[in-house]
Amino acid sequence: MKAISLVMLGIVLFLAGCAVNWVQDAVAPWVNLGEAQMGSPLRFEAGDGRYRVISSGPSRPAIDLTVCTARFADGSTKRMLGGSGAVNAREALGVSRVLEFRAQPGSMWLLCEHRILRDSRWGRFQVVSASGPVSKAVLAMFALSGLSLLSGGLWLTLQVRRARRAAA
Repeated sequence: MKAISLVMLGIVLFLAGCAVNWVQDAVAPWVNLGEAQMGSPLRFEAGDGRYRVISSGPSRPAIDLTVCTARFADGSTKRMLGGSGAVNAREALGVSRVLEFRAQPGSMWLLCEHRILRDSRWGRFQVVSASGPVSKAVLAMFALSGLSLLSGGLWLTLQVRRARRAAA
């Protein structure tokens, strides 16, 4: 395999990772563990893993104006502001990544609402797994992309140095 092929493979894997990452959020309103209107509670069965809150709808609150309260299986509660956790908060084509959290296995309750206008029912929120196979595939694509770009770049550098030494 030539060095330029490794670089091109890295670029293709990076672009594919970006596309799959976007598709993952775009399909969340239809493929999720639960969905509710803003200001309404949502119950779902959590496993041991990370979960992501996605919001959708043309009138949903902005990420930084969204707040969620979670009641975990052990009875503990946590209030989380939009953009918190390990989430890469972003908005794209009517879907927002709001926040990420870790849950324990068992029945869980979640309520997301507008941080200032608590009585607002605008928009919907969904809960999706952030440690599922698609998320792992995206991470693998980005890791392989970086490895391919790094090794291809090093190989190109070595080839250039050898060519300069041979010409001298």
